[in-house]
Amino acid sequence: MKTNRIMVREFHVADKVYGKTAQRTKDGYFNANLVLDAYNSFAKAKKKLSDYFRNNATSHFIEQIAADENISAKSVAKKSRGKGGGTWLHPFLFMDFAMWLSPEFKLQAIKWLYDNLIKYRRDSGSHYVRMQAAMKAHYIERYGEEPPETEKPEDNLYRREARMIREFVGLEKGVSWDNATEYQLGLRNVLEVMNIKAHEKKLLRSQRMAILRNAKEAYEIQNTNMLSDGDKNFGEF
Repeated sequence: MKTNRIMVREFHVADKVYGKTAQRTKDGYFNANLVLDAYNSFAKAKKKLSDYFRNNATSHFIEQIAADENISAKSVAKKSRGKGGGTWLHPFLFMDFAMWLSPEFKLQAIKWLYDNLIKYRRDSGSHYVRMQAAMKAHYIERYGEEPPETEKPEDNLYRREARMIREFVGLEKGVSWDNATEYQLGLRNVLEVMNIKAHEKKLLRSQRMAILRNAKEAYEIQNTNMLSDGDKNFGEF
């Protein structure tokens, strides 16, 4: 079961921030209310969501999305109350909504749908679970028992390993992974996968650290365009 988390994104035009919106990691839906607030701040306007939904073109587009995605029309735009409430739009409808607002917001929407933040966040969750399993198996084989409980939760085996990954990525203490950049999330995924392999090979901590350093260096080189798109080798054991 996928965990649904809310990822906050800044809405900016020409490097000036006009507001924020939110995107759910489970289905990729965007909060239309926050986007509209950002637009009205940018354009000094008073557009309303009801104006958008009254358009015949909007109704037809919702029907088309529903048919193509094999979902109900009501599922294309969902309303919710309470914390995290508002009107949540399917990514395709969100694109149309942004186009209705302005060319500037259309461009921002395209950039958001193009990037890998949501994919990286989904991957991170599954990699972390796999990493815990590999660590546990490694510990049991080496010591003949399960990792012990610690007096302080933050001192247990899994938390220490998670802190090590965080330090490699460079995410500051107290900063949530929900606020990590695409670059940081991508690096986290690479390091977790390499760490899983290292634990499966029963390598010592010093050996794993060396592998992670090499993987980070390779990732940094790749992301400065010094490697071709097809050359994505993050290191071997």
